[in-house]
Amino acid sequence: MNLQHGFYSTNTSINPDCVMVSNIEIKNAVLNHGKDIRDVLDGKMVSVGVTDLVCYLLDCVLPHAGHLIEPDYQLKATEYHGTRAFQAIRRYSGEKTLKELQATVSSFR
Repeated sequence: MNLQHGFYSTNTSINPDCVMVSNIEIKNAVLNHGKDIRDVLDGKMVSVGVTDLVCYLLDCVLPHAGHLIEPDYQLKATEYHGTRAFQAIRRYSGEKTLKELQATVSSFR
């Protein structure tokens, strides 16, 4: 077995254990921030960093894991995913990690 591309690889994008843990973290974040996702998609006022976090999460789950979003909001999420505002926010917060975005949101609550 080639250890560079197997279970013992230090590259977190290849290591299946790291990928699985990352996917679980994203799924938990989508479920935990469901209210924030609904608020952004409904156009409500949200706290600092919430829009960045929601865009990050939507970019992670759409189009293949859209079922994680509430059924009433799946179409809205898909439409929002294609807007210019979404693209601009994604460019701005694209280099941030999920933990950094969650820390920003929690520090302003």
